[in-house]
Amino acid sequence: MAISAERLDELFVEEVIEVGKMIVKLQAKDHIIPICNRWLNIFHRASSEERFERNWLMLELHAQLNRKSNIGYPFTDPSSYQMKLSALKERCEHRPKFHCESVAIKKVSAISISQGNVDIEARNQQMLQQNAALSSELKELLLMEEKLQQSRKSLKKKHKETLAEEGDMQLLAASATTALKLLSTKAGAKAKSQFFKTLFSPLCPDEKAVEQVEQLDTLFDALLRGRIVDYKHQQRSLVVQQVGTEYDKLLASAREHYGNVMERQLAAQEKELALTSLRYLEVLRQHFVMNYTGNDSTKEAVLQFLQQSCQQMSEVL
Repeated sequence: MAISAERLDELFVEEVIEVGKMIVKLQAKDHIIPICNRWLNIFHRASSEERFERNWLMLELHAQLNRKSNIGYPFTDPSSYQMKLSALKERCEHRPKFHCESVAIKKVSAISISQGNVDIEARNQQMLQQNAALSSELKELLLMEEKLQQSRKSLKKKHKETLAEEGDMQLLAASATTALKLLSTKAGAKAKSQFFKTLFSPLCPDEKAVEQVEQLDTLFDALLRGRIVDYKHQQRSLVVQQVGTEYDKLLASAREHYGNVMERQLAAQEKELALTSLRYLEVLRQHFVMNYTGNDSTKEAVLQFLQQSCQQMSEVL
């Protein structure tokens, strides 16, 4: 059974969310995030005809992160950035596995991947199963397409035979076929709709009837183009919302990271100031002991004050 375009978009959004959650937990995230952002932009610019290839490459990226906690070919190859997704998928499928992963293996050799091995292996198996399921479904779709092509040829043949038997209905049926072909072509999509004019032209006895049919084309053209514009706006809003969500996640992660760094720096500075204060208090105590010639009670009180100050600085350490 074929996957609808809407379902492919939903699966893509789910994969983006899963990959985003995984990246922020990786030690090599500073290296991975810019590459992933670049590929997300490439995926968002993919045409509607490349939804399947886009999802396939997203699954491949997810699988690489699961297996190695890093990414490699084709995502780290600059020549891949300008390729069509369909061509890139075909190249990956025909490229030996060790070539696709050799670059990534060198980069992750120094990175610890001990954390979460059991979970990563389980997710890796899940991704492999999903890839296998998609490949199997693709084969089924290709087989189904071949059967549909054969059925289409058979139906066209029967249609021609039926038109020959129907007599007066032949012109109307031929007009319907022509109108549908015109509507489905790129040139027809850009030009003003002539669907109803083409369809009903054999039934129009005069110019007045033709004008009425043209009015139907005008209404149909406005309806069709309005629906196309609405759909584009919906898709653009979805992409903007998803990108905004991912950006907010990355921004929150960066704030948390640098907040921890600042806390550690402030703690180190506080300890350094405490050590400096201890040294100055000791110097002051020695100077006071050697040079003070007053009464003993005052001397004892000052020394006790200096001792308490030293204890307070020691507590900071």
